[in-house]
Parts: sequence; structure tokens; C-alpha cells
Amino acid sequence: MKGLTQFIVDIRNTHDQQEEKKRINVEVNNIQLKFNSGLNDYQRRKYISKIVYIYLLGYDHLIEFGTKECLQLLMNNKVPEKQLGYLYLSVMIQNKGDNEQYVNEIFGLTFNQLKNDLNNKNEDINTIAIQFISNNLILDYKFQQGSPNSNDFIELIETLYSMVISPVNSILIKKKAIVGLKNLILMYPQILDDNNWIPRLLNLIDNNQDLSIILNSTKLIEILITLKPNYIYSIIPSITKNLNDLIIENTCPKEFYYYLIPSPWLIIKLFKLLEHCFLLSNNQLMIDDANLNNLRQIVAKTIQMSSKPIKGLPNRNSQNSILFQAVSIAVFLQASDEAITGAINALIDLLVTHDTNTRYLSLDVLIKLIGRSNNSSSSNNSSNLIYSNLKTILGLLNDRDISIKRKTLDLIYIITNEENYQNIINKLIDYYPQCDIQLKSELSIKIAVLSENFAQDSNWYVNIMIKLISIPTTNEILNNEIWERICQILINNHDLHKSTTKLIISKLAKLIKGGEAISNNLIKLSSFIIGEFGPLVKEDYSPASQFNLLFECYSKVNLISRSMILSSFMKMLVNYPDEDFVPNIVDLFELELYSLDLEIQTRANEYLKLFTTNNLHLHKPLPPFESTENHLLSRIGNVDKIVSGFVNKKKIQQSKSTDDDPFGDEAVPEETYPLSPNWYNGYVRMLNFNAGIFFENQLVKITYKITRDGFNLSYKFTIINNSYKVSKNNLTNFKVLDLKSLTNSVNPSYLMNIHSLPEQLITDKSTLEMSVKIRSVVEIEEPTIISLTFNVGGSFNQLNLKIPINLIKTLSPTGLKMDEFKNRWMQINQLLPNNTGEHIINTNTSIRYNSSNIIRLLQRLGFSIVYENTEGILILGAGIIQCQNSKYGCLVSVKSSQDIGKQFEIIIKCTGGGVSQIIASTIDEIFQSGF
Repeated sequence: MKGLTQFIVDIRNTHDQQEEKKRINVEVNNIQLKFNSGLNDYQRRKYISKIVYIYLLGYDHLIEFGTKECLQLLMNNKVPEKQLGYLYLSVMIQNKGDNEQYVNEIFGLTFNQLKNDLNNKNEDINTIAIQFISNNLILDYKFQQGSPNSNDFIELIETLYSMVISPVNSILIKKKAIVGLKNLILMYPQILDDNNWIPRLLNLIDNNQDLSIILNSTKLIEILITLKPNYIYSIIPSITKNLNDLIIENTCPKEFYYYLIPSPWLIIKLFKLLEHCFLLSNNQLMIDDANLNNLRQIVAKTIQMSSKPIKGLPNRNSQNSILFQAVSIAVFLQASDEAITGAINALIDLLVTHDTNTRYLSLDVLIKLIGRSNNSSSSNNSSNLIYSNLKTILGLLNDRDISIKRKTLDLIYIITNEENYQNIINKLIDYYPQCDIQLKSELSIKIAVLSENFAQDSNWYVNIMIKLISIPTTNEILNNEIWERICQILINNHDLHKSTTKLIISKLAKLIKGGEAISNNLIKLSSFIIGEFGPLVKEDYSPASQFNLLFECYSKVNLISRSMILSSFMKMLVNYPDEDFVPNIVDLFELELYSLDLEIQTRANEYLKLFTTNNLHLHKPLPPFESTENHLLSRIGNVDKIVSGFVNKKKIQQSKSTDDDPFGDEAVPEETYPLSPNWYNGYVRMLNFNAGIFFENQLVKITYKITRDGFNLSYKFTIINNSYKVSKNNLTNFKVLDLKSLTNSVNPSYLMNIHSLPEQLITDKSTLEMSVKIRSVVEIEEPTIISLTFNVGGSFNQLNLKIPINLIKTLSPTGLKMDEFKNRWMQINQLLPNNTGEHIINTNTSIRYNSSNIIRLLQRLGFSIVYENTEGILILGAGIIQCQNSKYGCLVSVKSSQDIGKQFEIIIKCTGGGVSQIIASTIDEIFQSGF
């Protein structure tokens, strides 16, 4: 386009802004005239390009036309025309994004074309449309539910979702669609509430088609689990498998190698995603034993590889980046002391490299490593190992880069403990005078906080604080919090009043005698202490000597410090009304009545009036502080955020529904998990038997086996591939999407733990093993919902099944004779009044039971049979329910109400209140099921 090129040359050749504006006005008028006449494709592209260029120069107010011609470009099936049309709209939205009406109009005009372009067979057109959606709508306009175009907007999201999960789309389209969908979900997360999208999107991390799909999907998955943390557990095996393939097995397509390292970008992103999972779950992430051990091996291998000499800067940078991220999660995995030691040594070696970024990242990871291990047994060993390299670390305080110095201070703060605090604090005080002015405030606050946290001797603490605030600095206003904190501690500790006053007077006298510079913060603290506690030491330091010290400093300090001294002098008038220096104080008050500083003038005036009106008795000693909170903790910098990782959910508009807790920390209504068809047979079979079929359809068969050891239950599920018999298909991407305990979050009645997960690829069969510890009485409404997902022949499948975690599963037989049974039957009514130990159910069954059937059923449940009536149906049984917190005796009576054996009276008596109702309801459900 020669006309566009010439126009740009003309603009660049203008001599001033006025000439430039004149040339642009001429061009704008010309474009308007041309738009009113017929244009071919070339001319339309040329003039739209000129409009875009004028907008980019900042003359957007001169152009209020062009949209019609832009739509003509969009309707053209040529890629360059569409590309320019979307570019024009992007520039318009960027400049007018705050105009809601304008953006709605643009979106309304372009929606149909945008939808057509997404469904176009030309991939280039698809990618242009996707990029327009993700880069503009999310950035400049927030579509809310109920807005004019919200339904159209949702339709676009659904289209992108279909493009992501479609098995026929190319890798390029999938990658673009993933990025676009990620941005739109950030803007409109409510879309996830009404759609079963998340399980399918989480499967992107298992993509075997191309590693770039996994690479692109990690950020999307991070957003999904941030919105719905209950799905965290399901992606851990996939993350582990991918990391194992890349790091342990070293299986990676050649095109994804970076020099000698297999896909370092993907490794780093997978580690970051894993770290995000731990942070979201507050380090309570439940990982099965196999994956936990595998992750430990991955981290150990990464640390081992990083400890070896690596040739070439690109290789070193890549390996170091992987090391930094692997070490960040080492503590979450409860890594061995050897692994932590190896990681620390590798990181310390990197502290002396010439690359600033490497030094910075090494410090950052060391801070995370030590901070996150504070509650572990290896914490002191790690801190001591770094402390042994304190000389190297302190050397970084002289680095040219201030960010390195700041990170070094954070690391020193983290490694300080009861054993090394004195040495570290003394070295930091020695460093303080030469510290950069930008760091002085932060450094002084860290010294103050460390001294207070670890001080075992109050006199040592006071000495250190006085030494710190005695150092003259030009940044003293920022450190007011320090001497104010000292005052707060002194006021609330009577034992320190006298000794501290002596110390501060001695320090001040020494500085004055030596002619040294005096810190204003020291004067403020001295004024306060001498004014408040001076009378306590008048035998060692006369009132006149105390006055002379402060008076000597008065003319040498700043205005704020002078105000403090005036207040101290007023207190001396109260404490020593007959001393010879009283006239000197009054003269000073009168002199300062004419001060140019309003604060000093006001204080002098008020204090003089109190003296002349003989109202000095109005002054009272400062009372103790009610709050002992240390406000300095809020000023120690970003250490806490570095240690915790700080997951920022504010970047995502929160969904309307409340996020479910990952693993049973909150009770979730059952309707949140629509149970799969035919789930009930397996549920009630598991109530009745300790082995059998849990679920079966044409694709999969799941069997179970339960073993009991008191209150500890072990569940072993075997997943059998039924589809292979018919279609020879494997079960792929088999996952435990969620394991939701419906027990209470506070003091739960049972705890679950998965020991092994099934393989993700099931040709024949695989197993899942979990354990349950019954802690207390489990209510009927507290089962577990397990969600399983898998693919068969390209189709996605999800099973939601209910596992009965029931109190009756801990029942064990106990031998009782009939007389003992009768006595305990009566005792339960006496021990638990109002029949709270007894529950009666009259049940009608669909099948006929005889005495033999009932005896076998009760014995299978765990009762011992005490009595059987041979003439009619009357069965008595006894057992013990075992929980971790207590045991309950349980007695049962099953009596037929008629001869055909379909109506029964079931009586349960238990030594725990409310337990009988739970057991009776369970037995009733078993009777009704007909097993």
C-alpha cells in the first residue's frame, strides 16, 4: 500500500505538532470523501490502515467513522482483510473501552461474523477470531449476567470450549482456544457453575497428542482449581506422571528439547502448578503413597542433576530454573534431610555466580525453603546449614543490586533462631551505618522485631535497642515505630523502668561528652524515659544533671525532638518544683512562645499556663498500654508472602456458588454430586457385605473388599475394563476426580486416606486402595462421594458413587449369655433416660426372611447370636461398636410380627445416646434391600 507508506513518511517529515495535525486533518477529510464513494478491497484496506495509524498517533478524537467499512473487511473471506478488520476493532475498543454503550454496539454488530469465523474451515481465520476475543473483550469490557450481550458472550465461551475438547481440531487451534477460554473464564467464572466442563478441561493435562497442549493448559487448570479447589486431588497423578516422564524417564519428543534438557518450560510450569495445589490446600493436600514417593524421587533427581557441572550458559540457566521450582515444593513433600541439604548446598553455590537474576532467584527459593520448613523437623538443620555460610550471605549485602540486598535481609531474617540471634543481630547493627538509605527503615525494623522475638534477657534487649536508635540517620522519621515500640514495652514492664533510665542517661552523657552526633530518635526516647522515670534514679543522677543533659541537646536536634524535650521539662516542673533549674524551664517556655513552629509554640503556651495557674497537678503518669500487639510486624517486608506463596484469588471474579472445600473440610449437599444411575445397588451391597460388586455397566466393573481392624477400615476397589471384551478399547485418563467426605469439617467423625490410585491406562484391571479411621459416631448423612472419570474410545465418562462410611462397619461380636443379655438390656434404659439408648423400627420387607436368613445377616454385620426362638422368629444378638474416641455396647432384637416373615420389629439398644437410631436405620435399610 504505497499510499499508506507515503502518508507515514509525510507525518515523519513534519517539523512540529501543528504541521503534523494539519497533515492529518487533510488526510481525515480525504478518507471521509473516499468512504462516501465506492471502494475496492485494496482501497478499503489502505484507508482503514491509515485510520488505525492516526489512532495510534493519539488523534482518536478526529475520527468517528470507519466501522461500516471495517465490517465490510470482516465479511471478506480473505485473511489479510479479516486481520485488518479485527485490528481496527481492537484499536477502537482499546481507545473507547470505557464506553459501555459503544462496546455493546460493536459486539452486537460483529457477533454473528465472529461466530462464523470461529466455525470457518480456514485455521488462520479461526486463530484471528480467537485472538480478537481473548485480547480485547476480557481487557476492556466486563460482560455481566443480564447485560445486553451476555447470552451472546456465553455462546462464544461455549464455542471456545467445544474447540478445546474437540478431538478433530488441530494442535494450533486447540492451543489458541485454550488461551482464549482461560481469559474468558477469568472474566465470567459463573459459566462453570451450570456446566460439567471442569473434568473434561482437567484432562488437557493428560494430552498425549502434543506437549504444547499441556504447556498451554497449565494456566487454565490453575484457574479452574483456584475456583473449584475440590478438584485439586484429581490432577496430582497427571502432574506426577508428566514430571516423571520428563525428568526420570527422560522421554520427550526431540522438538521440545532445549539444548540438553527436555522441555524445561513445561517442567517449570508443572512444578508451579503443583506448588499452587499445595498453597490452595494450606499444605493439607492428600496425596497417595505412590505419587508422593514418585514426587520425592523427581525432586531428588532434579537436585542431583543441578549439583553436577553443566556446560553452556543456556543449559545452566534452564537447569537452575528447574532447580528453583523443584526446591520450592520440597518441603511440602516432606523431603528427606539429605535432599534438603543437597538443595541448600546447590543454591548456596549459585549465590556467588555473576548473574544477578540467578542470585536473586537462589535467595528467593532459600527463603521459601527455610520458611516453609519452620514446622518440620528439618527446620533447624536447614537454618544452621545456611548459617554456616553466613559469611557468603553477608557478602551479598554489599551487592550492587538493591533487590539482592533486600532479599538477603529477608533470608537472614528467616534463618535467625534461638541459637544464632545475638551474632546475627550484632552483625546487622554493624552493617546499619553503611546500609543504603532505601533499606535503613526495613533493616532497623527487622533488627527490632528479631531482638524482641528472641531476647531472653530484657536488659540485653534494651541495650540493643538503644544501640540501634543511637545510630544517626537521615531517615529517622520512618523509624518512629521503633522507639515507640520500646516505650510501649517499658511502660508495661515495671522491672525495666529504673535500669533502662540509668542506661539511657549514661548513653546520652557519654555521647555529649565525646562530642558525637546524637540521633533524634535517641533524643525522643531519652526525653520520654527521663520525663516519666527520672525520679526513680535521682539518687544516682541528680534532677539537675538530668535537666542539663536534655537542655544541652535542645538546640542540636530537630523540631519534633524539641517538642518531646519540652514535654519532658513540663514533667520535671511537676516532679521537682523546688529545683534551681525551674526558672530556666519557664524562660524557655516564654522564649518558645514566639517560635515559628506551631507545635512548639502550642506546647510552650499550654505548659506555661499550667505553671502560672498552678495546675501542674493535672499531669498524670502515662498508664500501661492495653494492647501489646507489635505493629512492627506489618513492616518487615514481603517475607510472609514469599514463604506462603500468596495465592491471589482477587484476580478472578468469584463465582456465585461457594467453592467446595477440597477434602471434607466442609459439608457439601449431596445434590452437588448427581449420582450415577444404578449407584444404589452397590451402596447397599457394601452395607451388607464386605466384598462384592460396587458398580457395573457395559464399560467398567468395580469390585470392592473391606477389611476391618477395630475402628480402622481398609477399602480395596478393583476397576475392571468391561469395554475391552466388546470393543477392545482401553480405559484411558482414569482419575479420581474427587473424594468428598460429607462429614463435618470441625472434629470430623471419620478420616480418609488414599494409599494407592488406579493406573490411568487400564487395559485389564487396576486397583484403588483407601483407609478410613472412625473417630466418633458417624451419622447416616455422612457418607463419601467418589467421582471417577475416564475415556473410552474418545468418549468422556464420569461416575459419581456413594460409599457407605457407616458405624456398623466397626461392629465386632461379643459373647454374652442370656442372663447377661437381659441384665444389660435393662441397664441401658437405666443409664440413658428418656429412651435415648433405644430405638424401635417396624419394617415391611419385599422378600420373606426366616430365622436362618436373619442369623446369617446379623452375624455378617458383626453381631454374636445370643438367643434364637425355634417356634417363631425372635433373634437376639450382641456386639461392640469401636470408635477411636470410645466404645459402645450394642444389643439387637429382631422379632417377626406375623408368620410369613415379611413384617418385623427391630429393637436396638446402645450404651451411647443416639447410636441406637443410626444402627437401627442401617439394619432397616439392609432388610429393605432384600440382599
